[in-house]
Amino acid sequence: MLTESEVIASVCCFLKKNRFRVTRFLSETEHGIDIQALAPDGKTKVSIEAKGETSSMSHTNRYGRVFSSSQVMDHVAKAVYCAARDVSAGLLAGVALPKNQRHVDCVQKILRALKKLRIEVFWVLPHKKVEIEHIWGLWDTRAATATKTRRRATPTRLRP
Repeated sequence: MLTESEVIASVCCFLKKNRFRVTRFLSETEHGIDIQALAPDGKTKVSIEAKGETSSMSHTNRYGRVFSSSQVMDHVAKAVYCAARDVSAGLLAGVALPKNQRHVDCVQKILRALKKLRIEVFWVLPHKKVEIEHIWGLWDTRAATATKTRRRATPTRLRP
């Protein structure tokens, strides 16, 4: 199960491979924009809000256990709110989430709205590879192929 810090680290690596410059990233205990970067043009500011699929804090009830569907919906809602706030401020914004069935189901319900808002979705797989929804239209085809990003416009349903 991926913690928020693992999601952040995976997306930072993906961004760097795709010629973005990561200027700042936070741990799950810090408050603020989880990932700040500059797009390949060197001018466009990027913000990404990340969520994990389990708690990394051993003193919590969710430590080592996957979040429930209602917790996932709450996390996705908060991430999308932060991304929408940042889009309103003129930034290129995205959300980074673990690719599990609960997150995929939740995002699938709002994917059309995310596309209209131009909020990119970064899916982090259990082995820490990253797939994207290709909402921004900035992705280098060679780099996207090298990092095994998905070319489909909508998330595929995970099999049990």
